[in-house]
Amino acid sequence: MNNSLWFNKEQLFWLEELDSDCFVEVQVQPWGEGVFVNDPSMARQPIALRDLAAFKDLHSDKNIWRSWTIYRDVELTRDIGPIPLILDIDDESEPPNLTKAYDLTRACLDIIESETKLIKHAEQPRVIFSGRKGFHIEIKPSLPIDAQAIRRLLLEALRKHISQANLNVFYESTVLDTLSHMWVRLTGTLYSWHSSNGTLHSRRVIPLRVEEFRAMQTEDIWALLQTG
Repeated sequence: MNNSLWFNKEQLFWLEELDSDCFVEVQVQPWGEGVFVNDPSMARQPIALRDLAAFKDLHSDKNIWRSWTIYRDVELTRDIGPIPLILDIDDESEPPNLTKAYDLTRACLDIIESETKLIKHAEQPRVIFSGRKGFHIEIKPSLPIDAQAIRRLLLEALRKHISQANLNVFYESTVLDTLSHMWVRLTGTLYSWHSSNGTLHSRRVIPLRVEEFRAMQTEDIWALLQTG
C-alpha cells in the first residue's frame, strides 16, 4: 500500500499563478443543493483558468465545484496533478461548530509555522473558509513534498497539543480530513444548502490571510460570511 502523495515541481504554485491555458473541470449544481453529487450525468465542463472568474460571475446563483486536479488540455487527458496542497478541517456536528473548526485550524497553522520538520521553504499558508463546516489550509512549498507524510506529522503534533483527540478527530467532532478530495468548492462563490428543517442557507467561500484569520473572532468571520 502506497501511503505517499508527492507534489512535484509542476504542482508547487498557487492556482492563480498557473499558466492561464491550463484547465480545471467544473461542475455546477443547483442553488440549495450543498452536498456534492459525484454524478457523471450532471453538467460538467472544462474551463481555462483565465475564464474562471467570468464563469463564476455567470453562475453566481449556483453551487460551483472545481476539480482539485489541473489539466494541460481542454480534453482533460493530460494532467499535472492536484494543486496546491489542501488540508481540510471540518466540524462534523450538526449544525457545525465553527469555533471548534477555527480552533483546530489555528492549531494546525501554529504547528506548521513552528515545526521546521513539517514544511521547509514554504510560503505562508492561506486559509479558505470552505462554505459551511470549516476551513481549508492551502500550502505552497518550494520543493517537492510528500503530503501524506506532512499530514501524519501534523496529526502526531496535534495529538500532543490537544487533549481531546482520537485518531484524526479533535474536540470530539472536528476532523483533519483525508487528502484524497477530487472536488473542491470554487473560492469566491456562494455555497448554499438546505438544513434538516428545510431552511435555505448561503455563505461565501472566502480566502483569509493567516494574520487576518488569527485576528478575527469566529463571530467576525460569521458576519463576513453573511455579507456574501
